Amino acid sequence: MKTSINWTKLVTQGRAKAIGIPWSKEEEIALKEGISAEDVRAGLLTLKEVDKANKTGEDDLDRLPMEELNKSAKELGLNIDEDVVARTDLIKEIEKAEESNEDLFKKTRPELSAMAKELEIEFQYIKTTKSDFVELIQKARLK
Repeated sequence: MKTSINWTKLVTQGRAKAIGIPWSKEEEIALKEGISAEDVRAGLLTLKEVDKANKTGEDDLDRLPMEELNKSAKELGLNIDEDVVARTDLIKEIEKAEESNEDLFKKTRPELSAMAKELEIEFQYIKTTKSDFVELIQKARLK
């Protein structure tokens, strides 16, 4: 009888580092000390390192549980299959979407107006602020 390891299940339960990669001895020790699987995956193996990362906000996406990453992706309008998407791919897509939103804020009001026209968004230029344009464009992109 042939059996196979369900790596996806092990990873989502924090029982393996990644698909096909078990925890190292150092990582197992960190997990036993109460450090979350996401923090260990991000390379934080001591409570001191975790505290430092919490204060500086380092690698926030790398440290989020999959449920939070899926929630962030949906809020950004990303269409994903939660059961299939790999963590690293999901983080890359979230980063791209966030960068795209940041780029909107760098544009001038006339540039945003032109984008809104291309997306066939109805608006009155005189009454529409820059932040209104950004919001309208983001909503149109989600559709």
